[in-house]
Amino acid sequence: AIEPLYISLDSIKINDADIIKAIEALKKKFPAGKGHVDYGIKDAKLGILRQVFKKDSSGLKSPEFKDFIKDNSYWLDDFALFKVLKAEHDGKPWYEWEEGYQLRDGDALDIVRRDNGDEVSFHKWVQWQVYVQFCEAKKYAASKGVFLKGDLPILISRDSADVWAHP
Repeated sequence: AIEPLYISLDSIKINDADIIKAIEALKKKFPAGKGHVDYGIKDAKLGILRQVFKKDSSGLKSPEFKDFIKDNSYWLDDFALFKVLKAEHDGKPWYEWEEGYQLRDGDALDIVRRDNGDEVSFHKWVQWQVYVQFCEAKKYAASKGVFLKGDLPILISRDSADVWAHP
């Protein structure tokens, strides 16, 4: 998964005046170029992304989004479910969740998916938005002769969707 903090809200097509005002307020509250990052912007951005997601669900029906979900299901389904469960457990690590969730009991996870379908879809949609923007940045970089390569992880956090899904 890609960190949603990297999403450019200006690059998302938004036709709602209230959301556009919220983005402008966000820029004033968290101005760029200060020499440090105020990570409070992450929750603020996610709040705006939730508004966009709720107001315009047409993207969920697009063939591009459906293809993204299908092509990335090997990690995306677990990641989105992990994000929902993490929030439901107030950010606690997965190994402190109830045993059914820790051990990925199929019935327990099916209930979470059923009861939180919109939230699961939201996390998938956010990853799609980041992916689309990353592809655009990669294409631009290539046009300038710059090759971008993905990161090479040297360790995996114990409290991650990857470890939870594949202990």
